Amino acid sequence: MAKSTSCMTIDERYAYLQIQYECYCRATKPEKNWLLDEMMAVTGLTRNHLIELLQHPPKRQARQQQRHNSYAAATDAALQVLWEAQNYIGAERLQAVLWPTAQALERAGELTLTPQVRSDLQQLSVSTLHRHLRQQATPANRRRAAAARLNTLQRAVPARPIPWNTTEPGHLELDTVLHCGATTAGEYVLTVTLVDVATGWTQLRAWLGDRRLDTVAQTRYLNTLYSDWLCPYFNLIQPCMRQIDKQVPPLPPLIPYGCAAATTPYSASVTLVRHPRTP
Repeated sequence: MAKSTSCMTIDERYAYLQIQYECYCRATKPEKNWLLDEMMAVTGLTRNHLIELLQHPPKRQARQQQRHNSYAAATDAALQVLWEAQNYIGAERLQAVLWPTAQALERAGELTLTPQVRSDLQQLSVSTLHRHLRQQATPANRRRAAAARLNTLQRAVPARPIPWNTTEPGHLELDTVLHCGATTAGEYVLTVTLVDVATGWTQLRAWLGDRRLDTVAQTRYLNTLYSDWLCPYFNLIQPCMRQIDKQVPPLPPLIPYGCAAATTPYSASVTLVRHPRTP
């Protein structure tokens, strides 16, 4: 049976139930009982509530009264600063380090926290962060393009992703970035990025734009930027989330995922040393 996921939003819950509704309508009585058990585990809803929702195609009802903002404008302004400091990560990851990041920025003189803002930041839930971050300004270059399909030559390369449930540190995924600008002719700088699957620890990461880098001085500058600033930032400050569960039930065609609480790669590494995980 799939495990319940605490990070499921209301919209995701209704999307899940809409998929289940088709299976539920076609199912026999024993199959309906199995489906209800499954939906209870995934959504956290009671059996009677689910039966009531599945009498008709599940559809979220519009609010009779719109939710008003319960936090001051100063809190939203602080959130913008904190979100930028954490490189515009998602609400689940941001919530885990929101207060420690605020304290660090306050000590550095980059953020002023009033008693009300302090209280708000320590109470913000993931769902509330989702709503507030949607209203914040996000740089256009943070929007990721869809991944391109592999061509025939790329598919012929004997490469595969490391299994998601790898628990032993030292299994690394590798990527390269070519700082060649508009042409790959001649010599130019390449960045190699290594990510440990078990902990998220990252070594070297390209961060500059698409201008061409092809001198020794630029290479040395990149190495200093990586070793002194970006690697410590990504490994000691910015949190990441690791998949810890993946259940594929026979019905319906939906894969629930379980995620560990967001933590920095450094904290994940220390935890693995003290408490090794078993596959």
